[in-house]
Amino acid sequence: MRVSGIILAGGLSSRMGTDKALLPLGEGNVIQVIVSELSKAVDVVSIAVGKGYREEFAELGHVQAVDLYPECGPLAGLHAGLTANRGARPSGAGGWSLSVPCDTPLVRSELFKALIKYAEQQENSCCQAIVPVIEGQTHPLIAMYQDSVIPILEQQLEAGKRRVMDILSQISVRYITEHELSVNAGLPWTAPRVSEMFVNMNQKEDYERIKKRYGLKGI
Repeated sequence: MRVSGIILAGGLSSRMGTDKALLPLGEGNVIQVIVSELSKAVDVVSIAVGKGYREEFAELGHVQAVDLYPECGPLAGLHAGLTANRGARPSGAGGWSLSVPCDTPLVRSELFKALIKYAEQQENSCCQAIVPVIEGQTHPLIAMYQDSVIPILEQQLEAGKRRVMDILSQISVRYITEHELSVNAGLPWTAPRVSEMFVNMNQKEDYERIKKRYGLKGI
């Protein structure tokens, strides 16, 4: 099964005060950590960059997907990434994309591979999304989506509806619990717990906690 990746990197990072994706971490920066892990699990990676091309991301060597619905938040980024990935596939070939925000540097390839495994199990069903539920919280941005959701995203965006959660009620979703992911992710003992992988960085204090958790010499 062909799976593409989407890194959602079009936010303004207003609460952080600086671009979260470019914060130093490990041997590089946050987005490099995420690109490295995602690339171990998917065939192609696109970076949803918001309203314009980002020179800072050029060295990553991946397609930059510009929002077709500018300033409409992560839903527009998801749409841009899915559209770019669909365009990169052979004509008429459908597929799945795995999305991840640019401010979740604790994610690991084992988590992505577990989500892909569940998508493979749904290949002959009507399922359009694989969405984790961690400690009772739904995570629609670290999730998998079929190309078939693109028209529905467009309808939502055209109607001015920007909440990512709203799209889930419009499509067929397989929700995956933390227990299911923990059993199937096959994480090494040195890896973060599954719940930790969904922690994002909104403020400087969040970034400092992540640095303390793993240090600047590799996480």
